[in-house]
Amino acid sequence: MENDPMSYQEGPWGQKSSFQKAAAEKVKKFKRPPAFLDGNPKGIVLLVLAVITGIWFMSGFYQINPDEQGLVLRFGKWVKTTEAGWHYHLPYPFEEVLRPQVTKTNQITIGGEGADDNLMLTGDRNIVDVNIIVQWHIKEAGDFLFNIRNPAHNIQAVTESVIREIIGKMPIDRTFAEGRAEIQQKARDRVQAILDQYKAGIQITEVNLAEVNPPQPVIEAFREVDRAYADQERMFNEAEGYRNDVVPKARGEASHIVQEATGYKQNAITTAQGQTSYFLAQLKEYEKNPELLKKRLYYETMEKVLKDANKVLVSGKGAGQVLPHLKLPSINESVKQGTKDAV
Repeated sequence: MENDPMSYQEGPWGQKSSFQKAAAEKVKKFKRPPAFLDGNPKGIVLLVLAVITGIWFMSGFYQINPDEQGLVLRFGKWVKTTEAGWHYHLPYPFEEVLRPQVTKTNQITIGGEGADDNLMLTGDRNIVDVNIIVQWHIKEAGDFLFNIRNPAHNIQAVTESVIREIIGKMPIDRTFAEGRAEIQQKARDRVQAILDQYKAGIQITEVNLAEVNPPQPVIEAFREVDRAYADQERMFNEAEGYRNDVVPKARGEASHIVQEATGYKQNAITTAQGQTSYFLAQLKEYEKNPELLKKRLYYETMEKVLKDANKVLVSGKGAGQVLPHLKLPSINESVKQGTKDAV
């Protein structure tokens, strides 16, 4: 045939070229089956089985992503847990691998509009309408898959029971405001403790009270109470602000008055002590010479009295001798006119 790779053209003298001969031999060798398959059906079966066995063994390699855990099951029994990366297990049906996501955050809502399981009794025998949101993820994949059935239902039942117990010990007003954070913290810790006792392999991340309201027939009355509490808090803050403004000023003024009184007291004591010392010193001098001290005191007293006087009386005989030497503004003109007129 013309296109047959086994055919070749003869040379001009009828002989075959060496290149054509070598090519023909290569093609024959390539198309010839292996020796163990040449005319042997068992060889073909063995080859097929070898390929299938290799593929079967290769199926045991598996990869675990960072957000997963690998659970190796041997004939349905959990034998080990593998983390992120490449691993190998015996091929199916001896072993198989489950890959649950352990970092995914799951959410459960308890209660809601029109639900009957969200009405709870408080410690003061009131009823509140509670809407709860629980967030969780898988902590131990083996415990999660093999120790509990229907995890979402179990979480809901445990959370609802714990919340009812906590709210049942509180008055209704605390569930609306300052007690909410306390309820959430206690609920998360207790739910986690119970699930750990069950070995559920679940981590509770958040227990949130999305809504806490009175029952619908009385909700408006409770809102009025809330507004009254808000007004009370506002007025208290205003009064506290006024107090913080007035009290420091009053304390400052009181401290200033006390300091002034203390200074006056010290000054009065010091002055009294000085006067006492002065009097005692004069008393000693008086005892030594009474007449001399009397004259001294008289002169000092008259000096103080007459220091600012505008008029001076002088007897007639001494006027001519004294007045010319005094600078008395009220009688200077009289002095100029003569001693008689000045007298």
